[in-house]
Amino acid sequence: MSLGKQGAAHLAEFLEQAEQLRYLNVSNNDLSTQELAALFTSMRKNSLRFAEHLVLLDVSGNRLSPGDQTLGAALRCLRALKHLSLAGALTADKAGSTALDGILAQLPASLELLDVSRNTFAASLVPHLDAYLRRAGATLQELNFAECRSLHPALIVRAATLFHGNLILRESQHGPELCDALAEAAPQIVARSIDLSGNPLCVAGVGRLCSGNILLSLCLRKQVFCVKKIKTTFHFRRIVTMCCICLLYTSDAADDLLCV
Repeated sequence: MSLGKQGAAHLAEFLEQAEQLRYLNVSNNDLSTQELAALFTSMRKNSLRFAEHLVLLDVSGNRLSPGDQTLGAALRCLRALKHLSLAGALTADKAGSTALDGILAQLPASLELLDVSRNTFAASLVPHLDAYLRRAGATLQELNFAECRSLHPALIVRAATLFHGNLILRESQHGPELCDALAEAAPQIVARSIDLSGNPLCVAGVGRLCSGNILLSLCLRKQVFCVKKIKTTFHFRRIVTMCCICLLYTSDAADDLLCV
């Protein structure tokens, strides 16, 4: 059951008067841009109460159009916000741009987790993401691009080379070209961990990625690699000690297969 238009209107009225609200989760209510805008406007009007208390805002699974500016205006006031989820909520225009282009410039310095999974992004996001990650410094701990099926390689490389936290790229349907792009930038990668689970990767690309960077963790679940091929492509023990790859062995797997 979703909030609906009437429920969203009542919530907007409540938010204008709410005190010391720490968590606001309106995910998966199929709210339109106009209904979300009413909520964000109420939050901005009540910014003196929201600024120091709200730590989580989840609007995933709703519909936020590219031209929306109300969320950005509200975010400027949320000085205590740590977790923002926009998963599957960002609709794109004909050029592929989303509201995230403008939102990134308004994100508070306190943010630790940004979830923009299940969205579609164009290359136009790269300069906006670049500027944000340079400003975010070490505060941001997790950047979630899971199931973003059309991420431009340049966007991924910029994130991996500017972001010091956990970069999640699960199920984004990137193949060898993703590893190739990351491998080229390997000496500059600063991300603490990269999760590439569920992507159709090749062992050669993984080998290139893991040689010469300072990754502390590389998660490759839902992959099947040939152990013999791995051993001839790169030194397996070195990979484990350098990168702590998350490995899953299955009892029914053949002896010459490594299931990751």
